[in-house]
Amino acid sequence: MQTTVGNILDFFTALYPTLGYSALNTAKAALSSFVTLKDGTPLGTHPLICKFMKGVFNLKPPAPRYNTTWDIKPVINLIRKQSPVESLNLRDLTIKTYMLVALVTAQRQQTLHLLNIDTMQVTSSSVNFKINELLKQNRPGKPTGCYLNIKKYLPDPNICVYTSLVEYIDRTKDLRNGEEYLFISYKKPYKKVSTDTIARWIKCDMQIAGIDVTQFKPHSTRSAAVSKVKRSMLPVSDILQYVSWNSEKTF
Repeated sequence: MQTTVGNILDFFTALYPTLGYSALNTAKAALSSFVTLKDGTPLGTHPLICKFMKGVFNLKPPAPRYNTTWDIKPVINLIRKQSPVESLNLRDLTIKTYMLVALVTAQRQQTLHLLNIDTMQVTSSSVNFKINELLKQNRPGKPTGCYLNIKKYLPDPNICVYTSLVEYIDRTKDLRNGEEYLFISYKKPYKKVSTDTIARWIKCDMQIAGIDVTQFKPHSTRSAAVSKVKRSMLPVSDILQYVSWNSEKTF
């Protein structure tokens, strides 16, 4: 619980060959929460530790996870072949619906995981969701949750998220047994699925469509979908607001 700055630097030096700046900074923050230095200086502000971390930053600057993104066209073509939705089994309908919702909304898996039929409103042209729970992008002083408006896509019913979503809601209504969350498992006991399960669904479709899943993770649906929209010349300010990004640097 109490140690010298030398021991801390030895520890960080041992981590340096295998970790980057972000991971080392996380280790420093973790230690700062319960370890004190013998001279009484806070660990996170000690001059030698600050110089060490600055050196790590210069040698191993943090880099974005992706320098490129993937084209959503192969995935859309795969989804188009899975038609009509009335003929799909529950597994294929579930995965198709989730993938379309993920691409159209460009939201985090956490957000889509929390979609709730109790706060859902279905009209003849759209499905609206209100999420009242705390999300990653929420900050003190700002409203909690978010609203999602998923509209009907008339040009092509085979890739229409509204069509798939309405069919999925109707197909699962007698299986829910009180389960209020939108996406449930396609096998008994038909309960709310975890974010890990959702990630496997996305990875499955990406892999079948020929996307390199060793390079791109399920979360990359956000950047892939938004990059497709940007090529259609939608203003960046509108994109940031829609996908809950605070800065253009994120995009």
